[in-house]
Amino acid sequence: MRSKYQVKTHICTLLVFLFFLFFSVKLSAAGLLLKPRKMFVAKTEHFEIIYSKESEETAALLSGSVESLYKKACLELKAEKNLFIPVVISPDSDILSVEFTPSPYDRIIVFDSPADYDTSNYNDSLLDLFYREIYSALIQKTRSPINELLAKYIAGENYQPATVWNLPFSFVDGAAYLEEGKNGLGRINDGYFLQILSQAKLEKKFPSWMQVSTVVDVPPGEKVVLAAGTAFSAFLISQYGLEEYERLWKESGKINPFSAKQVFYRVYKKTLSELWKQFEESVPLPSELAELERLEQCSKRFLENDRQADFAQVLFTKQGIVWYDKIRHEVDIYDENAKHKKRSILFLADAVEKMSLSQDGRYLSISYVKNEKKEELYSCLTSIYDLTEKEFVSGVWPLREASFVVCSNGETALCGVNVRDSKARLQVYAIHADEEYDDEDNLSLIFEKEFLRNEVPFSPVYAGNGYAACIVTENARQKLLRIPFENGAEKSEEKYQLDFLNGQFRLRNLLFNKTEDSDFYTFEFGINTAGVTAFTRTGIIKLDDSYRPEKVLFMQSDVSGGTCEPQVNNGELCYISRKYDHNEFRRISLSELAFGEGSLARENQTSPNLPAHTLLPATAPDFAPTLENPKTYNPFKYLIHLSYRPGLPIKLIDFDEGILYWLGLGMSVVTQEDPLLNNTIILSAGWNYVPMDFSWTVNLPSQYLTRVRHESTKLGKEKSAAIYIENSSTPVTIKAAACLNFNMEGGYDFKAQAGTSWFIPLGLAIKKLTFDLRGIYTASTDYFDQELAEKEPEKYPSLSNWPYFKDAYELWEFSSSMEYSNIHQFGQSPFEQRGFRVGARFYTMWDTKESNMNLGAYGTLAIPRLTPLHNRNGWILSVPATLSVDFINKSGRAFETTEEILLIGKEIHNGIAPLYTYFRRIGLKASHSFNMKYHIEPGQKPDIRNKDYLYNVFANAHITNVFSLILDIDINIPAGKLSSVPISSYIKASYCPEEQYFKFGFDFRLNF
Repeated sequence: MRSKYQVKTHICTLLVFLFFLFFSVKLSAAGLLLKPRKMFVAKTEHFEIIYSKESEETAALLSGSVESLYKKACLELKAEKNLFIPVVISPDSDILSVEFTPSPYDRIIVFDSPADYDTSNYNDSLLDLFYREIYSALIQKTRSPINELLAKYIAGENYQPATVWNLPFSFVDGAAYLEEGKNGLGRINDGYFLQILSQAKLEKKFPSWMQVSTVVDVPPGEKVVLAAGTAFSAFLISQYGLEEYERLWKESGKINPFSAKQVFYRVYKKTLSELWKQFEESVPLPSELAELERLEQCSKRFLENDRQADFAQVLFTKQGIVWYDKIRHEVDIYDENAKHKKRSILFLADAVEKMSLSQDGRYLSISYVKNEKKEELYSCLTSIYDLTEKEFVSGVWPLREASFVVCSNGETALCGVNVRDSKARLQVYAIHADEEYDDEDNLSLIFEKEFLRNEVPFSPVYAGNGYAACIVTENARQKLLRIPFENGAEKSEEKYQLDFLNGQFRLRNLLFNKTEDSDFYTFEFGINTAGVTAFTRTGIIKLDDSYRPEKVLFMQSDVSGGTCEPQVNNGELCYISRKYDHNEFRRISLSELAFGEGSLARENQTSPNLPAHTLLPATAPDFAPTLENPKTYNPFKYLIHLSYRPGLPIKLIDFDEGILYWLGLGMSVVTQEDPLLNNTIILSAGWNYVPMDFSWTVNLPSQYLTRVRHESTKLGKEKSAAIYIENSSTPVTIKAAACLNFNMEGGYDFKAQAGTSWFIPLGLAIKKLTFDLRGIYTASTDYFDQELAEKEPEKYPSLSNWPYFKDAYELWEFSSSMEYSNIHQFGQSPFEQRGFRVGARFYTMWDTKESNMNLGAYGTLAIPRLTPLHNRNGWILSVPATLSVDFINKSGRAFETTEEILLIGKEIHNGIAPLYTYFRRIGLKASHSFNMKYHIEPGQKPDIRNKDYLYNVFANAHITNVFSLILDIDINIPAGKLSSVPISSYIKASYCPEEQYFKFGFDFRLNF
């Protein structure tokens, strides 16, 4: 047994560890940051703005504007809420985002970056998005007087009946999107947002209200949820008036659990289904349906024999057609002249935003969005792929929407938009394809132009040697900019205004097209003229001999799915047709299409450029930001506030499985996280747990029965106390926990554990390297090996009467692991997975009698299709499978393999309204596990320090086989915030012929 001195030493070490765990956030924080930064605070009447030096200008802008935005939202809603909302500004993501969240308390998180296409249709992207979130916060807090009292004295501010259970959350988002579009701007007015509803109606696939009220994790994804929620709110206001719509929200603020249909009926005297049917009928279609149908019949699909492709960013190269497949997460190539007309993969890729081809056709630029080490942080990057050598060129460029341009001397360069440091810069880099340039500091920047706030360049393209052209959005107005990027004082920028339908259109995806006769740009545009419904169309900007724009043409009619990402090849318009639930790559003769001429006017010349190697200074901002008396950020005032989870005490804590809450008398007390999400502390106490065990067994040997009961419930020790701490103030997340399960007879299990884990994203795809470290101390009145204790009860008796830790069964464990994975979805259904996972773990343990070290390895292979059958009407006929192998793990298995195949699956994505249950998918699986178990005797545990290590493992191993049938059922509850919480459940039946037992089980999990 260990001495008291050793125990005290370990306790002191633990206290020192916890001290630094708590106080390491005093001066810096990184929960929403890429690296620790000193944070400051600026207060207004209703907001506390938390920012770093890098976001000082944004903080000053918000500090001077948020109160007027707050008053405007209150006037619109006739609300008298006196809210106080922390605002966190993070400079460490390349995607602009402003999001209000009421959990665990009111908070707005701002990822400060220049706008992208989705967030550029505003006069001021940051302030307009911030106003939308204030409006969303106020509308979610609509509460009746009784609910107001409950929120004030019991439940807290995050108690919001309208969004907790009364209205699907998509309707709440829809109301906010509708508000932001009142001035004719915003996403609802961008010419693209609502097209998906018209396309769904055209294809007779219009979703039901339940289908847009919950999680949509298959195409068309979340965009149909937002579009439907917004358009439905607009329909209710236009059809029944603003007063009735305001009544709907007041009714939603009352206590009406899971009664959205009753809420709508009380207000409108119609069922929700009737209202939705009227809404569907009101969704307009393009006026010339006959012409639309004719053009659809005139067009042809590429790759007719490949119905599983989902095309994006298609390019014509000398080697064949190259495209990004969004559902397979890969860039593919198809050579029509090859002997075997079949696609082949070039490389895995994820979130590809743009691809372009160099002038000589050799290099491919790939602009993509990459996850950083923190899940909510993203970087916009560009890599270059050599199509001749079939390999990537060394180096990664910090650019989005990059494309190749040509210098005056004929050398190839890369032009794109850098959005680091919350500013938009058009940059041109020299390309050194044959040299090593891995360090970003060594990238050869030859030109940079910095833009004002709310001026953002998009889609840069070649515009003649030494020139680039791009779309520039200036306070929601779009223009075409042609800019020289080399030395020459006589050269100046050229800016052009394009007009069509009095400016009621938005364009994107500018692309340079080279033909024998002439060179020109193609682009796509969406029409947002009031009362006009149109799909995405194609525009053409013709160029003169100097590559200056001289004429612009706009397509006059619609094609089903729109003509997205257009380009011209051999006299045909080639385009992406965005159907309701998939993309098609199609082509149609230009002679079949009618184009009308728009206006193209060149603005007055701007001042000449500075020399190309000189970085242009930032233009003076349109305001002088000032922050008076900023204070250093202190997170602890948030941590002293508590929230409660009655009836859900903690029973077990495992860092792999997470925290196990169990129904019983007692509660969990949770400290509120600080706004930067750095700290979580949970205290829990419980007793007399409900005996929830969803499995039962026939003919299972008694020792296994005991172990199953002990591991799944531990109800013999029915009382518990626990603490859980998580801190992310450093670049890695640190976790610590202690859990005590006991009974009044003095039997107990005490487990203290601490650890950290982090991952490193790799490449362009869903590839990452994960590391894990953890240590565990256990003291128990029962020996940790239950099977051995039952075989030799006199040697390992159960203890009672509260023995000291040093007199109980102590166990110390340490483990570390490393894992690489590129498993990703490969098809329309999440059932279809492709890729592999490999890992290794080191494990050491020691108790009062012995110690041992173990090294194991494991791997998983995911195969998306075992049959050539395509999926039809939601039925998964491809028979996806997974194979898992585990070699020498600590639980007593020398070798284990598990094969699992999906016999049949169905993507349902519909619900049963009376039951308030939405079924996402269901699948029947068959699995087989082959196990080689080794005996664990004292002094004979596998130990890599012994020369006969493998012999000890396999010499006395015995084999078992387990055959199982598993019914997977994934559902949602389409009510309030529960609609965004996927629920996974399964029913499993297993049989082991060697040990002659049957086992049946049921389990479910809420994926918060």
